[in-house]
Amino acid sequence: MARKICSDLGYDETTKVKDLLPKDLKKLNSIITVKNNFIIDAELKKKIHDNIKKLKIIKCYKGTRHTYGLPVNGQRTKTNAKTRKNANKKGKNL
Repeated sequence: MARKICSDLGYDETTKVKDLLPKDLKKLNSIITVKNNFIIDAELKKKIHDNIKKLKIIKCYKGTRHTYGLPVNGQRTKTNAKTRKNANKKGKNL
């Protein structure tokens, strides 16, 4: 996708974002959001939050793991996952 977007803008693949002009950044933003239907920024965060909320409501396994603040994707908890466990103890529910 990145190669296609670069060719649409007329830039080389090795061009960095910091080297782009402001008008090109606007063009890039429009290409990403409108043409390719990518979800970015606040919309993406809201979609992820809604998906997690749905998992919690239907009380599936992943939803309960999110509720208790434990690792979700099958990671081991006996020796690892200290970050998720500590966040749960401190009352910071992700």
